[in-house]
Amino acid sequence: MSETRDFWLSCGHHLLDRGEDGGLIVTDEFLKTYLARPEIAPPLDACAAECALHRALLKDPRQPVEPSRIAAIADADARENWELLILWRDHLVRHATLEAAYLQIVRHELKFPRIFLDQLVQVILRNILDDCDDVFVLRAAGRFVGSWMLAKLNWAAVTTIFSLAIFTCFLLSMVGGVRTAAYLLPFSGLCMSILYPTINSKGISCFRKAEHGTVSGVILFFTCGAAVVGPLAMGAISDRFGDPKYGFILATGFAGLLFLSLLLNWILNPTREILQKLDAVEYHAR
Repeated sequence: MSETRDFWLSCGHHLLDRGEDGGLIVTDEFLKTYLARPEIAPPLDACAAECALHRALLKDPRQPVEPSRIAAIADADARENWELLILWRDHLVRHATLEAAYLQIVRHELKFPRIFLDQLVQVILRNILDDCDDVFVLRAAGRFVGSWMLAKLNWAAVTTIFSLAIFTCFLLSMVGGVRTAAYLLPFSGLCMSILYPTINSKGISCFRKAEHGTVSGVILFFTCGAAVVGPLAMGAISDRFGDPKYGFILATGFAGLLFLSLLLNWILNPTREILQKLDAVEYHAR
């Protein structure tokens, strides 16, 4: 990608190499960015052992670090930060790509500091979006963003936020017309790729595991039905009144109802008790 079109440089994507399969390969330059973090860069009063370790890794960020070198650091907080950093670095360089490192974390529920995980998600997402014009890849990216946000916020808050974004897209499309809709409706689809799986997952989670298949089928049936009936209704109303904006008025109304219902869900939290009960019974949550 040319420098003029590049974006999201803060995630460090431009410091990574790409393999033949498109995966992100860790470079020394990328590893050195961790050494510049304020939690790692030695302060003016840092001990000699900490400064020596920092200088050595700046020269060779992949060199092995024995526990004794970290134990020699005088400050307890600095020792903890260095231990976490080396564990994270070793995890990244152990895998062929950052994507593989991420999958290992998810599949085995490995524990690392949130700030490291956030950057890893951002840089992988940035790679997915690189020169992307495939709507299915963009939908997958939307779900990736959704999983990242769900790790930070309550699921009801996430669904409320993205339903508001969808409502705003339709409202502006209704006001701005077809030209505006050409830009906003794809974005609303990206938001829906986050919204639908979350609602689907929570809907299924309100039932016992043995009923998940049936419930999933019911949800999918009504989802498909709405996907067919909705556009047909928009087209029929637009034809009836002779202007596409009337179809957007209908869609905006339904988007507004969706937002209000999810806002009430966030405020009232009607499924809290049943989800907590099923978590304890079905998933042995503590």
